[in-house]
Amino acid sequence: MVSGSGLPPGLALKAHIFLVAAAAASATGCVYFNSVYNANALFERGRREIEHGNEAAGRATLDESIEKAERVVENKPNSRWADDAQRLIAYARVLREEWPEAAEASVKLLEMVHSARDSAEAAGFLGMAEVRLGNSAQADSLLTAALEEDWNERLHASLFYSRGLARIGLGQLSSADDDFRASSAIDREWVAPRLARARELVMAGRYQEAGFELTQVFKLTLERDEEDELYQAVQHVAAADPEVGRVALLKVEVAGLSVGMTARFVKLRGDLDVDVGRIVDAERDYRLAAEIAPQSRTAVDAYLALVDLKLARAITLADLEDAYAVLRDARQLNFGTRIATVAELIELIRRLEYFVERGEVGYLAAAEVAWEDLESLGLARHLYLTYVEEQPDGLWAPKALLAALDLMDLDSSGTNGTSSIEPPAEELRRQLLENYWSSAYVQALVGEAKAEGFTYEELEQGLRQQLNSLRIQADRVLSDPRRASNRP
Repeated sequence: MVSGSGLPPGLALKAHIFLVAAAAASATGCVYFNSVYNANALFERGRREIEHGNEAAGRATLDESIEKAERVVENKPNSRWADDAQRLIAYARVLREEWPEAAEASVKLLEMVHSARDSAEAAGFLGMAEVRLGNSAQADSLLTAALEEDWNERLHASLFYSRGLARIGLGQLSSADDDFRASSAIDREWVAPRLARARELVMAGRYQEAGFELTQVFKLTLERDEEDELYQAVQHVAAADPEVGRVALLKVEVAGLSVGMTARFVKLRGDLDVDVGRIVDAERDYRLAAEIAPQSRTAVDAYLALVDLKLARAITLADLEDAYAVLRDARQLNFGTRIATVAELIELIRRLEYFVERGEVGYLAAAEVAWEDLESLGLARHLYLTYVEEQPDGLWAPKALLAALDLMDLDSSGTNGTSSIEPPAEELRRQLLENYWSSAYVQALVGEAKAEGFTYEELEQGLRQQLNSLRIQADRVLSDPRRASNRP
C-alpha cells in the first residue's frame, strides 16, 4: 500500500493522478476566472472614466481590458469564461467607438452565446456599430430586437439613441424623435440624444422645438467636448432660423459653461443679433464676449466683429473714429498683437486718413480704401460725394458720382447707414446728366461717342497715375514711426 493512504497500491496511484488532474484543472479555471474578473474591473473603470469626461484615460483603460479579455478567448475559446470575455470585448469596442472592430466582435459574440437575452445584447452591440457604419436598415432591426429586453439605464438609453440615428438614416423622423425622447427620459443627463433630437427637429422644420431642446441642454453640467458639440448644434439650428438660435442663447452667460465657451456663445449670439437686425444688441454682446474672456482669441474676434459692424454703418470720418477706438482696445489684448487683422485694419484706417488729408484725388483714393478694403460702403459713398462737392469741375467728378450711385444700389439691403445731408439717387442722376453730359464717363455709360476733351482711356490712365503716386507717398510717410505716434 502507498504509505499512509490506506488504499491498495493500484487504487492509490489512480486516486493520486485524479487529484493532481483535478487540482490542475481547478488552477487553470481560477486563472481564467481571475483574468476575466480583472478585465471586467478594468472595463468598468474605463466606462466610468469616459462617462465622467476623461476620454483619453477611459479609452486607454478599456484597451487594457480588451487585451486581457482577448487572451482568455484565444487561449480557452471553449471555456465557460470565453463568452463573458467576448461580451466585454464587444462592449469595450462600442465604448471606444471603434465601429468596424465592434461589429466584428459582436458577430463573434452572437456565434458564442445561447440564451435569448445574451443574443439580444449581442444584437444591440452589433446594431450600434452598424448604424455608425451606414447600415441603417440592418441596425434598426438589430436594435429593435435588443430593445425587447430590459437593460441597465445607460445601455437602454444607448440602444434607443442608436435606433434614433438609424431611423434618421431611413428618413423616419417621427420614429427617430420618439427614440431620442425615450433615451433622454431614461438618462436625463446624457447630452448626445438631445443634440441629435435638435438636429432631427431642424430636418423636420420644427425650428422652435429644436431651439427649446437646446435650452434644456444648457441646464446640464457639460464636459468640454460636450460644450463643443452643443456649440455646433446651436450653429446648425441658427443656420436654419437665426432668431430661434438667438433666443436659445438668451441666458447662455448664466448657464454654467466654461469661461471660454461662454464667451464663444455670447459672440455667436452677437452674430445672430446682426442676422436678425438687432444691431444694438449685437454691439452689447460683442463687448460682453470680450469682457468675459479678455485673454482669449474669442475676445479679439468679438472686437473685430464689432469693428466690422461699425465700418458697415460708418458714413463720416467721425464714425470711422469709433471703429478705430475698438481696434485700439483689441490691440491691448494678448491675442490682439498676434492676430494680423487688427494691425492691418489700423494701418488701413491710417492710410485712408492720410489720403483725406491730401485732398483732391486723395478723396478718391480714400474712397477706394473704404470700399474695397474696409467694406464701408456708406463711408466710401460719402468720400466720393465729398470729392464732387470740393472738385465739381474735376476731371473725375462724373466718375465719383457714378461710383456713389453704384454704392447706393449695393446698399439696397440697408446694412449701411445713410446720411440725411446726402442727396438722393435721383438728384445725383440729374447732376450727372445735366452737368457732365459731355464727359467720356457719361458717354460710355449711355453708349454714345460725343465726349469732349479726354477719352475714357485717357481719364482712367491719368487717375491711375495720380492714385499710384499717392499710394507710394503713403507707404513712405506711414512707415515713419513719428507719423504713427500721432495716433493714440
